[in-house]
Amino acid sequence: MTKVDVLTLFPPISEARFFPYLSLPMLTSYLMDKNIHADQKDMNIELCHKLFHPKIFRSHLEKINNKTSLDIADQYRKSLVLYLIEQYHALYEPIFNTTYDEKQTHRSETVFVRRGIELILEGSLLTKHRYHVEEMLEEVNTLHIDDVTDDVPMQVLHLMVESMLDEAKPNIVAISIPYYSQLFPSLMMAKWIKIKSPETFVILGGQQLMLRHSTLRKLPDLSRWVDAIGTSSGEETLSMLHHYVKGERKKEEVPNIIWIHDDPEESTIYQKKMNITDVPPPNFTNLPLKKYLSDNIQFALITCVGCYWGKCAFCSYGNRSKFEHHYQQKTASQIAKECIHILDLYPTHRINFVDENTNLKLICKALKIVYDKGYRATFSTRNRLEDILLDATFCKTLSQYGVVQMSVGYETNSQRLLNMMNKGVNSDNYQQIIDNLHEAGIEIRLSVMGGLPSETDEEALASEQFLQANENKIGIDVVQMLVMEPDTFLSRNPEQYDLQQTSTEQLQGNPDFSYGMGRVGYSFSYESGAAHDERLQRLYRLVENVNPQFNDDVPNESHHKDVVQEEIQLKDWVKITKAEIDEQGTTISIVIDLLFERIFQIPDEIDCCEQTMRSTSPEGQQYLQDLVNMNMAVFQSQHMQTT
Repeated sequence: MTKVDVLTLFPPISEARFFPYLSLPMLTSYLMDKNIHADQKDMNIELCHKLFHPKIFRSHLEKINNKTSLDIADQYRKSLVLYLIEQYHALYEPIFNTTYDEKQTHRSETVFVRRGIELILEGSLLTKHRYHVEEMLEEVNTLHIDDVTDDVPMQVLHLMVESMLDEAKPNIVAISIPYYSQLFPSLMMAKWIKIKSPETFVILGGQQLMLRHSTLRKLPDLSRWVDAIGTSSGEETLSMLHHYVKGERKKEEVPNIIWIHDDPEESTIYQKKMNITDVPPPNFTNLPLKKYLSDNIQFALITCVGCYWGKCAFCSYGNRSKFEHHYQQKTASQIAKECIHILDLYPTHRINFVDENTNLKLICKALKIVYDKGYRATFSTRNRLEDILLDATFCKTLSQYGVVQMSVGYETNSQRLLNMMNKGVNSDNYQQIIDNLHEAGIEIRLSVMGGLPSETDEEALASEQFLQANENKIGIDVVQMLVMEPDTFLSRNPEQYDLQQTSTEQLQGNPDFSYGMGRVGYSFSYESGAAHDERLQRLYRLVENVNPQFNDDVPNESHHKDVVQEEIQLKDWVKITKAEIDEQGTTISIVIDLLFERIFQIPDEIDCCEQTMRSTSPEGQQYLQDLVNMNMAVFQSQHMQTT
């Protein structure tokens, strides 16, 4: 293989496994347009491919079986790994087999593949929660790969990095890091790259470096593994860096970069802004397009940089738009051209607009062009609950042009709190907007925020009740506690929001609700009102009481009130086993629903045999009825008719 000039990497560990993350295809497209030999690797999804393997599952099963006793959690893990070994080919082929022209997966298949991957990642150093960036780097410095031979994900990732370097022999490796959970794995990868290939130039970039470069650049040991940090969009940075590494440009000509080996007090950053209207369409070459964990092949596009509102107190993305005045958006014709480019070139009928805040009027104009040219596809957007959605005709027009899903910021139903956070929307309009979108057939997925400053229990309860009243019309994408990310209005003026920042070193995230801690910011306390733990309990209550019917993890329940039968057949993902519940070795019989992660004790009046349950008592028959209603089983007569 020809030596690669610039190799861009999307690192583990992130839940972004449903379609290619857009930073790499955008960088690759720009660099190739400049005649720079660029390649890209999604290490996040490729690690998933490696970990979902029978050999690894059997090794994990052996660890479980070596325990002297198995509690309920252990029995769940054992039942899951046995099911994954048994069903491996049925799960692997539809999702990961590249010979498939079209993906034809069922939701249960992707759910079990994700569960299997998370099972193997459980307990790995790659997924450990870390609350200090300094300690994170210290761990990277002292960790040797031979010291963690039992950490399978670490070992696999290390081999992947070694193989990647042997194959590509890159001059520059650029690691794009949008999520906090990717920081530690990225630093480990940088270390392994430098150990194997000291001459390779390593640069870190992406959203996390934009937020945390001032902290990272001051860490003295970072220079052992990293040469530079990108502080803005990376297209021009990597292009000019390529020419600098080849000796064709001067150091000071490379924009938006921090040179780690320079004195932090003396180095300056040459700022240059690329115009979004000048960039070519993203290039997805060499990414495993048919191997992402979704039931169809999806692609991402952006229509803007930043947020045209840019005033929400908690949002680091929008705040940069406000402070730096760098909001840009594409033209409707440019967006339409990029959509058509993707639909013509790649095997997909789904495009996701992954902006921080999509301009819906602009999208409507662009999708009309696409529609009028005879293309039929489906689209999703990310936007706010703005008043334009009060127009039912506009919502139906979006649906006509292919918009099927919106991810929107709900946060709270309290107008007082929305005003405090400068959200710029009217909660009185929420119900009409939800009704309009539901009527238009557009799935709405909300983000909900707890721990808002001065929120009362009554306000939290009102938001919960609003969501309950609409749970048959909504999904919920994100549930999280308030975070004070760097460079937000919150962190710049915490006292304005009745908050007190307690540390810039001790970090605070959302380990209870979000993957890999979610968004992570400075630790803080509330000046008045309820303490953090009480506010956290309010959010737990909301999650417990709201069952959004458009969420993938919500089971559909059926009801057979008048049916009385003595025997049921369990679904193949429902297992019967025993588990210890105390130190004295007391065991109980349990039934485990692996698909929806539910566990129930089996009463004494139930007779079990492999995948069947039987009872002649009224109480036992009601238990069987409940399992059927929860779609964990079918009545034996129905099973006989099916087979």
